[in-house]
Formats: sequence, structure tokens, C-alpha cells
Amino acid sequence: MSEYFTNLGRREELRQERVKASIMAEEMRDSLREELNPACKAARLNEEKIMILAASLAEKIGELREIEAGLDAIKKVIGK
Repeated sequence: MSEYFTNLGRREELRQERVKASIMAEEMRDSLREELNPACKAARLNEEKIMILAASLAEKIGELREIEAGLDAIKKVIGK
């Protein structure tokens, strides 16, 4: 029974992490879209900021995928 409750606790932690990571990813996405303003000429885009935002977003997406995999694994174990 202890393992079951441990998994329930971990599932809740992962759900909270998923919410935080999703919010951060959405903010990064929005910032990247803002930097990639189609009304701005390409030569005036800030390539360094765009690269940093894109790399950060990609990293956060990877974190989200890991969280989802963890939640899927717990779901298989506890059956919910």
C-alpha cells in the first residue's frame, strides 16, 4: 500500500510540474513569436535573442515530454 501512496504523491508533484512547465513554455513561445514579428524586416530581427528563446523553448518542451512520460508510467502502475 505504501508504494501506491508514494506513486499518488509523485503523480501530484508531476501534475504541478506540468502546469508550471506548460505556463513557462507558453510564455517562451509568445516571446519568440513577438521577436519574429512579421511586420519587422528580417535584417532588424535580434538573432541572438531569437536563438536563446528557441533553445529555451525546445528545452522546456523536452521537460514537458519527460513529465508526461513519468505520468504515463505512474498511470500504468496505479491504473488511474
